[in-house]
This record gives sequence, structure tokens and C-alpha cells, in this order.
Amino acid sequence: MPGFLKMRSKLFKLASAVSLVLCLGFFALLVRSWFVEEHLAQATNSGPAWVVRSFHGRITFEHRSFWDAQGGFTWGRRRVGFHENPALALYQSPTRDYGLFDVGFFSGTAYTWPGHLYPTVARLPATTDPRYWRDNYSAMLIPDLLPMVVFAIVPLIYLRRRLGKAFPNAGDSRRGTLTILAGISLLLLLCLTDLWLRSYTCGDIWLRVGDGHASEFAVYRNQVHLSHGAYHPSAFRNETGGVWRHVPFSAAGSGSGSGPWPPPANFVERAGFAYQTSHPWFSRFLHISLPLWPLWLLCTVLPIRWLLVKRRLRRRYIRRLRGQCQSCGYDLTDNTSGVCPECGAACKAADPAGVSPAAGN
Repeated sequence: MPGFLKMRSKLFKLASAVSLVLCLGFFALLVRSWFVEEHLAQATNSGPAWVVRSFHGRITFEHRSFWDAQGGFTWGRRRVGFHENPALALYQSPTRDYGLFDVGFFSGTAYTWPGHLYPTVARLPATTDPRYWRDNYSAMLIPDLLPMVVFAIVPLIYLRRRLGKAFPNAGDSRRGTLTILAGISLLLLLCLTDLWLRSYTCGDIWLRVGDGHASEFAVYRNQVHLSHGAYHPSAFRNETGGVWRHVPFSAAGSGSGSGPWPPPANFVERAGFAYQTSHPWFSRFLHISLPLWPLWLLCTVLPIRWLLVKRRLRRRYIRRLRGQCQSCGYDLTDNTSGVCPECGAACKAADPAGVSPAAGN
């Protein structure tokens, strides 16, 4: 039985190390994907292909009916701009929107005009032209954060066990609650970072129009926009029937005012805060803009607090092993008074065997 427990401990350490390497690998892929779009493909010439693609913090698993690149097992990459959204060209006419965090299945048809075969055609015809190359695709889309968080679970469990052995009070309910809340805050921090990066390449609007009123929730260029108002009859031609619909749009552009909202006019608006009560399309209108960075800073409070608490516990633990006062670090060798002469903290008196005392609670 002891041999089995020892083997299980070694296997758990190995699994933690492998999971940590994979977690760091997906983190590196997440950072790289904002600058390079790359894919692995197993395909036949002008035939079907299975593709794994990475771009802008997303991983896609695709099946395409037409592959115009080299056949066989290939790896390709190209540099993309930070404001460029490759999904608009890769996935034309999808059956569903990609959504905020891009999780789910979708399909569609992509059209490619073979210009090298028809050099005399000056203007692209409609996509109903049979000369187009048609690519029927189906894809599953997930964010890089998902596998990164999954592979981080085992190393965190291992770290928790190691901390439990190092800190005698690691099982305290208050510290356990702090650990859980810090983990949740760290996860929210990663999601906000991903959302912040996405907001500069693809804007997301959730729109509800009906019964003379329009409501909007949007994320665009590091801002969250909330709008509601009573619109004029000629303002909206297509109503959503009173239900919320997701309407993505390109957030490309270098200016701060590019997109559907006006540019900032003062320091407060440049920080991301804005308030508007009038609009030519609405008789009554309210628009509020809030930046993402205050939420990002708020989510860093608990992880930083957790690190400070663990650092303090680690320092007290090391001082206790060295026979020092846990409060001030004074050497308590041969101290029999039960009180630290430096700071006055209570400590255990040295026993006859010569064991150095340590500070009490």
C-alpha cells in the first residue's frame, strides 16, 4: 500500500507538470494568435479538408468541402493586423453569429472568385454565378481561454496541497474562501482581457427593437454601451419583434471615434465614461458608456490580496522553522520567558531538549 501511494503521488506530480506545460502553451498561443493566423490542414487538392485554425484568441475545428491550397498535411500562417478580423473572410454567411466568447457550432458557404482563370472580368459578378468556387464549411469555435483554464485545474490542485503542507492554518475557512474568490476573480480577469482584445477587432451589439422602443447593449473598443429610447417611426425599418438579437460589426479603424459612436470630447470621455440624452432618431433617449478597465482593476484586487496573505504565511512558517519570532524575526534561541524580547509577542518557551521556541498565535 505505501508503494501504491508513492506511485500515485509521482503520477500526480507528472500530470501536474504536463498540465502546467500545456496551460503555458495555450497561453503562448493566445498571445501569438493576435498577431499571426495559422492553421494545420489535412486535405486533398480541390477536395475536402479538415482544418484546425488559430486566430485572435480563437481555435476552430473545421471541415471544408473545397480546399484551394496544397493537399496533404500542411501548416500555414500569415501575419494579421491587430484590428483585422479574419473571421469575416473565413466564414462567409454563417448560420449563426459567433457570439461574445465565440463558443459553438456553425456552418455556411464561402465564395472565392478565381480571378486567375478569368483575367478579363473587371467587375466581380454575383455569388450566384456558377464560376465561383463554393466552399461549404462547418466549424466548431472555442476560445483559447477554455483549454488554458481546463489544464490549469490540476496544477492548482497540486499547489493547494503543497500550500496545505507548508502552512499549518491553510485549511482555515476564511483563507479557503479567499482562495476560491481569488480564483474566480482571476478567471474573470482573463475573460475581461479576452473581451478587451476582441473589442478592438469585432464589435458586438445586442439590439431589441419593437413597440416604438429600442434597447441596445454593445461592447466596442474597450467600452460597454447601454442605450434605450423611444424612436421615431421612420428611424428603424427592420424591427426585431421585441426580442434581443446579436449584430456583430467590424471594429477596424485607428481613430478613437471610428464606429457608431461619436469621438470623445474631453478627458472624462477619453477615459471611457460618457453620458448622452439626445439623438436625432429618438424622441426620448439615454445612452451610457462605461470602460472595461475599472472592472479589470477590480478583478485584480482579490488575487493580489491572496498573494500578500500567502507571502505573509510563508514568512511566518520559515521563521517558525528557524526558531525565530513569527512577528518580528528575532532569534529566540534559549529564550525561556515565553515572550519575545524584541516585540513582546507571546512565544513558546524553550524545552529542556534545546528546541528553539516559536511565536504563538
